[in-house]
Formats: sequence, structure tokens, C-alpha cells
Amino acid sequence: MKQGELRQLPRETLASLLEVCLNNFRVCDGLWYLGVEDRYGTEEATAIDHQVWERLTKAEAEALKKTFNLNGGIEGLLQAIELSPTWMIAGDYELEQTSPTKGVLRILSCRSQEARLRMGREPFPCRVMEEAVFTIFAQTLDPRIKVNCAFSPPERRSSPWCEWHFQLEK
Repeated sequence: MKQGELRQLPRETLASLLEVCLNNFRVCDGLWYLGVEDRYGTEEATAIDHQVWERLTKAEAEALKKTFNLNGGIEGLLQAIELSPTWMIAGDYELEQTSPTKGVLRILSCRSQEARLRMGREPFPCRVMEEAVFTIFAQTLDPRIKVNCAFSPPERRSSPWCEWHFQLEK
């Protein structure tokens, strides 16, 4: 089937196809990272992964903002996270807007970290990379948003895996 023919598919078929695509995206990312990590080590794999995700995150935030006509602020950021294919594959999470200028993201189950544990690997120390990625994502939507990590691996190894705070600065 050609990409242009997708609009002709029934809604249920499109939803199933989207789930297959999201799963492929997640599996590809994981296999790519593990392959680079096995060949070059965690430090080099992380540096390359960081670079890739910074670019992907910015492109995704720009596309979501344009496609869904998202406004800035915390509300717009939380809407973008909800619509993000990246967050659809990440695992279970909860979002909370605690005030007009504050929001919280908690990762309740992290597929990447849990897969590493199942393979006998240590949790990935993701704080630095995720902080950069969240900052790029948030500030692409609204440059006034600041990101702060409350905790993340290796500080925490169970639910929630990590917690992120978003603050709209004046």
C-alpha cells in the first residue's frame, strides 16, 4: 500500500497499523542503542543517542505544534506530550497540571529501563540526556518553559522511575 492510500483505510485498521508502527519505532530505537553499546560501550552509545534524540525531539515538537496548532504554556506542553509518538512508546506515565504555570510528568513504567533489567543490564543513567531532550521539546513549544528533574535512574529503580517538573517562567 502506498502512503497516500492510508486515508482510505477504516479507523480500526489505521489504529492497529499505528500500534505496529509505534512498536517498530520502540524496538528499532532499543536495538540500535544496544548494538552501538555492545560495540562501542555505554559512553559512546549514549553520546550518539543523545545527539539523535535532541534532533528528533525538536523535529517532533515542531511537527506537533504545527499539526495540532498547539499554544504555548504548560497546557500546550502537556497536550504535546499526550500526542507525542515518543511518549506513546515510552511506557506508562501520568501528567498533572498543578497550576497554570506548573506541570509534572511521572514515568510509572519505563519500557527501556525495564528491558535493560530483564537483560541483566544496569539501569541507564538517563537524567542528563532526558533533561536535555525535555528542555528542547518544551522550549520548542514555548521558550519560557524551564525543566527540572526531581529524580531519575540511577537514583530510582522502581515506580515511578522518574519525575519531571515544568515551570513557565515570566
